[in-house]
Amino acid sequence: MKSTMISLVLLLIPAFCGFAEDEVHMNNGKVFRGLVVEQSDSHVSVEMAIGIVTLKRSEVREIRIGTDSEVQRQQRVVANKYKDQINDLNKLARRAYEIRNSLMIARQGVPRSQESQKQRDRVYQLEMEYAQLLQEFESYRQYSGKTVVPAIYRAYKEIESKISKIEADIALENKILEGIIQKEALANQKVSDANTRLQTAVEEIETERDRLLNAGCPEQELAFAQKAISELSDGKSGPSRIPLMKNGNTYMLPVQLNRSVTDVFMLDTGASGILINKRLFHRLHLSRDKYIGNGLSTIANGQTIETEIWMIDEVRVNAFSVKNVKVIVLVDPAHDDIMPLLGGEFLNHFHYQIDPVGKNLILEPLNGRNN
Repeated sequence: MKSTMISLVLLLIPAFCGFAEDEVHMNNGKVFRGLVVEQSDSHVSVEMAIGIVTLKRSEVREIRIGTDSEVQRQQRVVANKYKDQINDLNKLARRAYEIRNSLMIARQGVPRSQESQKQRDRVYQLEMEYAQLLQEFESYRQYSGKTVVPAIYRAYKEIESKISKIEADIALENKILEGIIQKEALANQKVSDANTRLQTAVEEIETERDRLLNAGCPEQELAFAQKAISELSDGKSGPSRIPLMKNGNTYMLPVQLNRSVTDVFMLDTGASGILINKRLFHRLHLSRDKYIGNGLSTIANGQTIETEIWMIDEVRVNAFSVKNVKVIVLVDPAHDDIMPLLGGEFLNHFHYQIDPVGKNLILEPLNGRNN
């Protein structure tokens, strides 16, 4: 910690402090010490700790240039020339560190994964009990409505009652699980947003640093910016596991559109596009220039129906996003009961697989970096 503080302090020391100072002797006996950055017939400008002081040439008796080499002197002059721009660049770097701190706080707010896993285990246990009851119930179905064997009929009705109760329990526990997953998704969204802002800030620092280097600014004057780039740039993130909800043989997950609307989508790795119903489409409030054209789509039951194709700015799943995405819109409001579908239009931007045991979608961007 001490070495870090020392390095930061050193960066705040004026660039010319490591060199022999110039001296400007005035006719009245005063001496100004610093860096002579400009001389002309009318004036002499001296860079001092308090700033640049401009003196009338007619009042200057003598100028004594420091003993540093001409190369060092030129570096000092150039550094002074870019002083304000370097300060602005360092402000960007300090702001990037502040964003990094907000990212760390956001990460602390992500719920522990054990919470959703415990809830999944609870739902799975109920589903197993439900399957066993159904098997047992089938053996009694022939006694439905009959009272010829009272004991068997009572057993049949008892199982029927248990099935109704466990169906309600499963629905309730799935609702709780959905809430937990959405809470995780929102927390991860905050992390993703902060990470996006951080990487944007780092890119701005890199762009400005490169511009100053190309303009001739000494590299050592950009040490703080370079340090920020090195410490704040993200590396390869590797695959991430995204919680899924299971309903029968289908998997569902929260999907965010245009950073404003979130809904539960069915995951379909065999579908080529992204399908949304009219109800969800209206929530997006898309401008007419996002309309691409009409089309026909075949839905799960084999029916071919009329659709529209629209462009949306972003589709986001957890911390992963794809920009400028085509979506297929079911035109008829009668199809609003069809669940939105997430397919290849999003998935094909990633290496992906489904973990059926952990009920996770495993995603890794093709370029190895999260957006």
